[in-house]
Formats: sequence, structure tokens, C-alpha cells
Amino acid sequence: MRGANNASLTATTQGEYLVHASIEGTSTVQGITAIIRNTNATNWTVTVLSQSGSSSNHVGIVIDDNVPKVRTWHTGSYAITIRGALKNADGTFTFLGKKYTSAQLKNLTLILPSGKAVAADKTNGRGWSALGYTDMILLDGSLVRLTDNNEDDIVDSWEITNGVAGINNVSRHVVYVGGCDANMKPKDTRTNEQSIRLAQYVFETVGRHPKILVCGHNQFDKKACPSFDVFKWLHGICLPLRNIYIRK
Repeated sequence: MRGANNASLTATTQGEYLVHASIEGTSTVQGITAIIRNTNATNWTVTVLSQSGSSSNHVGIVIDDNVPKVRTWHTGSYAITIRGALKNADGTFTFLGKKYTSAQLKNLTLILPSGKAVAADKTNGRGWSALGYTDMILLDGSLVRLTDNNEDDIVDSWEITNGVAGINNVSRHVVYVGGCDANMKPKDTRTNEQSIRLAQYVFETVGRHPKILVCGHNQFDKKACPSFDVFKWLHGICLPLRNIYIRK
């Protein structure tokens, strides 16, 4: 089981966490990636993003006495631990079960399972008020809704995602898992399933909102994202020209 011996989740822990756990066998890997949430300290919810392994020996997440745990059907249950620093309401940070000021946090490091050391003050996220995307396309082409929306023509305040500065209040953002090579350099890594699902997603969205323009992040900012030429790709799948954004 991969994990770090940091502060364990309890029945009263509140927040939203991305959980990844895996077991490596001689020839296979069973794993799970999920989002777990507890906003009122009474009810944990689990949203599975991806899962692999045989039905007789897969990794899952169970709620045991209102405590989320990773469950492996042959080896038992394991406590889920929090990696990184969590910001508290008083401006301090909780790291490995202890409170620190921002200045103190800069002198601490988190050792990842790979052995890489990460500065503790770099583990508390970017401080955004919302996720960057509405939907995410997994490697197998399945779609995960990350931010709720009512599918109408107006981006309400509760639907806004922090995808591209300056247009977030009039746009929705979709992401695919990948976009980088093993060295974290930009690369179009879309699987065939992802490419098919992304094309379906575009045409379905245009069908609901026929006046929208479809574009790539790199058309608004000096970024590689999404690691391919969206303009050329949209032409290739024969999206109507009236729905293809042209950078001026």
C-alpha cells in the first residue's frame, strides 16, 4: 500500500480530499482514485474517478463508523492519511498533525513515497476558490462531472470554474487526464477513447448551445494546455466554422 504516515482522517475531519491508493502485484496493479468529501463532520461521501483490478481483489474505499478507509479485499482496511499542509481559519497551517505559522512551514518538508522532498509550504494548493474545470475525461473515455451546472446558457456564480483568467464568467472548461510526458513536458497523450469522447462532448455541447465558440486554453494564454492545436483539431472533426474560435 502506498501512503504517507501523516495525519489520519477521522469522523470529524472536514474538507475535500483526492485519494489515490494502489497495490502492486507481480504482474498487475489494483488501484483507485476518488474524491472524498465531508462538509458537515457527519457524512462522508465518495466519488470514484477511476478504479482498476479484478472484481475478486480490487481496491475500494469504505466508510467505517463514519471514517473513510481504503479497503483491499485480501489484506484488510487501512486508514487514509492527509498529505500536505491544511490551512486553518486562524491563518495557521496543520502539517502532520501539528500547527505551524506560515514562516515555520517554510522550514519543513514532506517526503513523498517516491523519496522526493517537497517544501511543506508548497503543498497547500493555489488558494483558488473553485476548481479549474466543469468536466474531466478519464483515460477510458468516461466523463466525470467536477463542478455542477444546470446546462443553461448562463454561467451562474456557483458554476464558475477557474480555467482561464478573464473569461471564466462566460465559459465552461473541460480537461482530459494527461497532456504531459513522463518528464512533465507538454505532449498530446489522448487515448483513442479520450479523443472520441472529447469530440462527442464538443458536438453535444454545441447542440445544446448552438451559438458558442469552442477554443483551447493556449489560445488565450502562453500555455501549452491542452497540448494540441485545438483550432486544427476542430476543423478535423468538421465542427461548423461558426463555432470555432479564431484568435484575433
